[in-house]
Amino acid sequence: MAGSTQRVIRKTFMELLEDRPLNEITVKLIVERCGINRKTFYNHYRDIPDLMEKILTDEVDAIMARYTQVDSIEECLGHAIEFALQHKRAALHIYRSVGRDVYVESTLKLCDYLVRTYLAKVDGAAEMDAEDYEILVRLYRGQLFGLITEWMMQGMQSDILQNFHRVCALRSGMTEELIRRANLRPQP
Repeated sequence: MAGSTQRVIRKTFMELLEDRPLNEITVKLIVERCGINRKTFYNHYRDIPDLMEKILTDEVDAIMARYTQVDSIEECLGHAIEFALQHKRAALHIYRSVGRDVYVESTLKLCDYLVRTYLAKVDGAAEMDAEDYEILVRLYRGQLFGLITEWMMQGMQSDILQNFHRVCALRSGMTEELIRRANLRPQP
């Protein structure tokens, strides 16, 4: 029963978030829509920010569990924006709220995971010096995160995937070249 109650609360919250900004959603509104009492809500969540954080954490964990292999940096972006594309208005409402930090942290965690998963498949990356490897992770994580953040700031107006595919076409071969150069560097 607890699992189904949590699912109903989460589903109701996401439906409300599709219709209105986060600051207009109250526990009272959620419980009335769910047909439960306030005590039941508080048995599962401390407050609305806790509910939102758990939803985002679970979404990121689910995406990470689904994608144990990533074949390209383009694929990383597609997976990183999956939640936002499926829940566009809700994602914008979260991003434009005081709860933005939770969304930002979740997105950064997902970008880090996806970049590391991608690099695990790239020839030569495993042989890189650990410091160079982390530099490469930060570079790609920052690029993905920056693109997503700019896209969110602009209200998700552009076709981020189309734009990123073009960027990837222009920079084709750069990952391999960066790894090749890193592996040529004399090790201390």
